[in-house]
Amino acid sequence: MNLRIKIATGALVLASAPLLAFLGKWEGEGQNVVYADRLARGLPTVCKGITRYTSPYPLIVGDYWSPARCAEVEQLVVEKGQLALADCLTNAAIGQKTFDALSSHGHNFGTPSTCASRAVGLINAG
Repeated sequence: MNLRIKIATGALVLASAPLLAFLGKWEGEGQNVVYADRLARGLPTVCKGITRYTSPYPLIVGDYWSPARCAEVEQLVVEKGQLALADCLTNAAIGQKTFDALSSHGHNFGTPSTCASRAVGLINAG
């Protein structure tokens, strides 16, 4: 069974509550005003770490995003990243916690970096 099947059957959940809570804790819960993230060399960031690289909408420092817009874009970004991650994981034996941890890494460093990581290589090797 591949991960896309596990997702389709509900064995793995996209944008799980624990993952979104974790991202909120570390990326900023209720961060509705676009700010220049000093840790990312001034990259405009909003909500739970949404940047121009992941958002379908432009980010302009100082703009306000409603909680509904944040929730919509966070869901979209996290699910898109997790589906891409599922495509590079060939070992479907992973559970929700591992999938969420890899998803958090992908959220911060990009899914291609996560897929190319030693951790994913070891997971795929069993």
